[in-house]
Amino acid sequence: MNWKRLTLFALYSFVLFGAAFIIGSRVGAYQAMIGDAQNKALLDVYALKCLKKGCIEPLITEKEISLNGQIALHGRWVESNFKWLFPEFATQDSTNIHEAVKYRLENPYTMPDLGPEMVEEQNEFQKYLNGVLKQYAKK
Repeated sequence: MNWKRLTLFALYSFVLFGAAFIIGSRVGAYQAMIGDAQNKALLDVYALKCLKKGCIEPLITEKEISLNGQIALHGRWVESNFKWLFPEFATQDSTNIHEAVKYRLENPYTMPDLGPEMVEEQNEFQKYLNGVLKQYAKK
């Protein structure tokens, strides 16, 4: 058996797999984003109808829940082992998350209970939310 050929084959396979993984991750994320556009468009329609009727309370509730979700997602990002796939999201300036955490700490919002079947998900969500609030509150 020719070890040199086997080594070259293994090296080429590794490089091709790595390139396919990186390209697939980036393309997949983009496709998920554009695929979800129709759902986000409908949410915008509901928000616009609500604003035109003058009922802002449901929109405030939606934004409070969304803010908690975005802060929790940032917590997942901080713990992620795949940040290197999207280096454009890494920044030394944490002004944005500081502002979000400052608002949340000054304006606490308690998430509604989603029922017994969602307890585990809610606990994990709350873990990330509380972690980010604690991490950025002292800075």
